[in-house]
Amino acid sequence: MVFLVPPCILTDIVGIKKDRSSDDAYAEALRRIERAAQSRAPVLNLTGLGLSAIPPEIGQLTALTELYVFDNQLTVLPPEIGQLTALTTLYVSNNQLTALPPEIGQLTALTMLYVSGNQLTTLPASLRRLTKLSALFLHGNPALGLPAEVLGPTWQDVRGGKRKARPPAEILDYYFSHRQAALAEGTEPLMEAKVLVLGEASVGKSCLIAALSEGKRRRELDDKGTSGIVRKFWPVPVSGNALAANPKSRGVEMLRLNLWDFGGQEIYHSAHTLFLTRRAIYLIVLSKRDNDRQNNVDYWLRMAASFGGPDAVTYVVVNKCDLKVGHPPDEQALRRKYPQLRGFLHTSCDDLTGIAQAREVIVREALGLEGVRLPIAKSWLATKKSLEKMPDHTLSMQQWSALCCEKRVSKNEKLGNLRLASPKRGFASHPRWHAHRHHTRAAPLPRSPVPTCALPARGQSPPYPLSRAMNALTSSKSTLPSPLQSAWSHSQAG
Repeated sequence: MVFLVPPCILTDIVGIKKDRSSDDAYAEALRRIERAAQSRAPVLNLTGLGLSAIPPEIGQLTALTELYVFDNQLTVLPPEIGQLTALTTLYVSNNQLTALPPEIGQLTALTMLYVSGNQLTTLPASLRRLTKLSALFLHGNPALGLPAEVLGPTWQDVRGGKRKARPPAEILDYYFSHRQAALAEGTEPLMEAKVLVLGEASVGKSCLIAALSEGKRRRELDDKGTSGIVRKFWPVPVSGNALAANPKSRGVEMLRLNLWDFGGQEIYHSAHTLFLTRRAIYLIVLSKRDNDRQNNVDYWLRMAASFGGPDAVTYVVVNKCDLKVGHPPDEQALRRKYPQLRGFLHTSCDDLTGIAQAREVIVREALGLEGVRLPIAKSWLATKKSLEKMPDHTLSMQQWSALCCEKRVSKNEKLGNLRLASPKRGFASHPRWHAHRHHTRAAPLPRSPVPTCALPARGQSPPYPLSRAMNALTSSKSTLPSPLQSAWSHSQAG
């Protein structure tokens, strides 16, 4: 389905005076409502008038099918909005709404509801009566506590049919079930982020991770290279938006960084794409002793831009900077070519040069990632922690349901809880969906400590190991059964 604002609406927006007084705006809105009532117009545009309130006369427009009131200063919608029973599209984004009226549940013909960029603190239960709703955009309302994995693509992403909107029922199920759990047992901040360490073989990725997380020098390690993918937890004490100077000080929180160390050998490159996501920190590690061609710097930066998106937090780490000779990268040229590049970090794992600075930068950027401090119901976090302690690398849906029942997580909460363990948090993944989405045929990965929820191919019984899941990428063309596809595809969209 394609979601487009009609050209006539966009044309009306051009030339609107921003200094219009609220009285003039209200009078203009009344005039437009009267004209629409007389002509029984199906579309009404009140966009950009500077309105602080919609006239209650709006309820007279019973033939109205589309209402555009975005880019105003509305704090509430009038209850008369519920009288527009023919309305199919309601666009109230970029206002100052703190709540939606319960009467909105009377708009039974509504198919598209745009409420992004407001100040909503709660949603009315009557929204669940809108059974014809096919698109619900609630992005930019942080007080609702809806993670991006649940909200799905923005309307800009969906526009033109590029991506599919998240089913509204899933968003509302998550919101109401999590809200109920949070009210009953309280919440805790998620405090978790994903750090992807990429680069060619033998540039020092594993040594860099050991230096950052443990303060170890290269000579203290028995580094034989990384086969496949290795994931490591790095607990970091933080205070405010920075690394804590004293871990025992009052107000110190623990941030967990999930470090992903990708084997640099070329045979693994196609499999890397299965685990690269948005809302993560990308560290592109280079060796100072190698030139740009040997470091393959353009390839890795393109990977980060492609899978991390235009807002990817990307740093180039020039490792082995203590060498007196070498080929440092042309930083200015790379900045011009890759605008998303945040900066360069110069480190040495032999004498730990630059490690402290790199640690501070990574922690600061991680705390700035979307959803890091997202409040989560305690039972949901308990389920996630139990999942992490499981020795198996695969999990059937039957096992997942049993775990949720043990932690007293209700049926409606299970899929929402599963999204908290999504690849964007750096904890779990489902490789078959990645391949389905990116049309990738990946080489099988060796067994590595990456917890994976493996869903069965048609005719197979879960669980099956990661190696078989990866092999299925090259042979199976079947799509995942619903609702399992929803549980994983929506957590990885982006």
